[in-house]
Amino acid sequence: MTTLAVVPEGVAGEHDVALWQQTYAQISDLLVSHLGIPRESLSPRVRLDEDLAIDSLDLLDLGTVLSDRLRVDLGVEVLVLAQTLTDLTGLVTAARAPTPPEDA
Repeated sequence: MTTLAVVPEGVAGEHDVALWQQTYAQISDLLVSHLGIPRESLSPRVRLDEDLAIDSLDLLDLGTVLSDRLRVDLGVEVLVLAQTLTDLTGLVTAARAPTPPEDA
Protein backbone atom coordinates (compact mmCIF):
# COMPACT_ATOMS: atom_id res chain seq x y z
CA MET A 1 0.00 0.00 0.00
CA THR A 2 1.30 3.44 -0.94
CA THR A 3 1.51 6.08 1.75
CA LEU A 4 -0.01 9.40 0.86
CA ALA A 5 2.49 12.09 0.08
CA VAL A 6 2.50 15.55 1.52
CA VAL A 7 0.66 17.69 -0.99
CA PRO A 8 2.88 20.49 -2.35
CA GLU A 9 2.06 24.17 -1.96
CA GLY A 10 -0.31 25.49 -4.57
CA VAL A 11 -2.62 22.48 -4.45
CA ALA A 12 -5.72 23.71 -2.68
CA GLY A 13 -9.26 22.59 -2.27
CA GLU A 14 -10.46 19.25 -1.01
CA HIS A 15 -11.06 17.86 -4.52
CA ASP A 16 -7.64 18.98 -5.78
CA VAL A 17 -5.84 17.51 -2.77
CA ALA A 18 -7.71 14.21 -3.12
CA LEU A 19 -6.95 14.06 -6.86
CA TRP A 20 -3.26 14.82 -6.23
CA GLN A 21 -2.96 12.13 -3.56
CA GLN A 22 -4.82 9.58 -5.68
CA THR A 23 -2.58 10.36 -8.66
CA TYR A 24 0.57 10.09 -6.53
CA ALA A 25 -0.52 6.65 -5.32
CA GLN A 26 -1.39 5.48 -8.84
CA ILE A 27 1.91 6.68 -10.31
CA SER A 28 3.81 5.03 -7.48
CA ASP A 29 2.00 1.76 -8.19
CA LEU A 30 2.85 2.05 -11.90
CA LEU A 31 6.52 2.73 -11.19
CA VAL A 32 6.65 -0.39 -9.05
CA SER A 33 4.68 -2.68 -11.34
CA HIS A 34 5.92 -1.54 -14.76
CA LEU A 35 9.44 -0.30 -14.14
CA GLY A 36 10.35 -2.58 -11.25
CA ILE A 37 11.26 0.23 -8.90
CA PRO A 38 11.24 -0.85 -5.26
CA ARG A 39 8.39 0.85 -3.39
CA GLU A 40 10.71 1.80 -0.53
CA SER A 41 12.70 3.91 -3.02
CA LEU A 42 9.72 6.16 -3.69
CA SER A 43 9.13 9.48 -1.99
CA PRO A 44 7.79 12.82 -3.21
CA ARG A 45 11.27 14.33 -3.56
CA VAL A 46 12.93 11.34 -5.22
CA ARG A 47 14.62 12.38 -8.46
CA LEU A 48 13.44 10.34 -11.41
CA ASP A 49 16.71 10.28 -13.34
CA GLU A 50 19.36 10.39 -10.63
CA ASP A 51 17.72 8.44 -7.80
CA LEU A 52 15.53 6.03 -9.76
CA ALA A 53 17.67 5.80 -12.93
CA ILE A 54 14.65 6.39 -15.17
CA ASP A 55 15.89 7.04 -18.70
CA SER A 56 14.15 8.18 -21.89
CA LEU A 57 13.06 4.64 -22.79
CA ASP A 58 11.52 4.26 -19.34
CA LEU A 59 9.72 7.58 -19.83
CA LEU A 60 8.37 6.37 -23.16
CA ASP A 61 7.10 3.20 -21.48
CA LEU A 62 5.67 5.21 -18.59
CA GLY A 63 3.89 7.53 -21.03
CA THR A 64 2.23 4.53 -22.67
CA VAL A 65 1.18 3.10 -19.31
CA LEU A 66 -0.18 6.47 -18.14
CA SER A 67 -2.23 6.66 -21.32
CA ASP A 68 -3.56 3.11 -20.97
CA ARG A 69 -4.22 3.10 -17.23
CA LEU A 70 -4.99 6.71 -16.33
CA ARG A 71 -6.20 7.99 -19.72
CA VAL A 72 -3.57 10.74 -19.66
CA ASP A 73 -1.66 11.46 -22.85
CA LEU A 74 1.64 13.13 -22.01
CA GLY A 75 4.41 12.89 -24.55
CA VAL A 76 8.02 12.27 -23.62
CA GLU A 77 8.71 15.96 -24.28
CA VAL A 78 6.38 16.76 -21.34
CA LEU A 79 7.46 13.87 -19.12
CA VAL A 80 11.12 14.96 -19.26
CA LEU A 81 10.09 18.18 -17.54
CA ALA A 82 9.44 16.20 -14.36
CA GLN A 83 12.55 15.99 -12.22
CA THR A 84 10.91 14.49 -9.13
CA LEU A 85 7.97 12.25 -8.34
CA THR A 86 6.16 15.36 -7.10
CA ASP A 87 6.75 17.05 -10.47
CA LEU A 88 5.45 14.00 -12.33
CA THR A 89 2.40 13.83 -10.07
CA GLY A 90 1.71 17.51 -10.73
CA LEU A 91 1.90 17.06 -14.51
CA VAL A 92 -0.41 14.05 -14.49
CA THR A 93 -2.82 15.67 -12.02
CA ALA A 94 -3.04 18.78 -14.20
CA ALA A 95 -3.74 16.64 -17.26
CA ARG A 96 -6.49 14.76 -15.38
CA ALA A 97 -8.17 17.84 -13.92
CA PRO A 98 -11.41 18.76 -15.62
CA THR A 99 -11.14 21.80 -17.83
CA PRO A 100 -13.54 24.62 -17.08
CA PRO A 101 -16.17 25.24 -19.78
CA GLU A 102 -15.48 28.07 -22.17
CA ASP A 103 -17.79 31.06 -22.09
CA ALA A 104 -20.05 31.10 -25.13
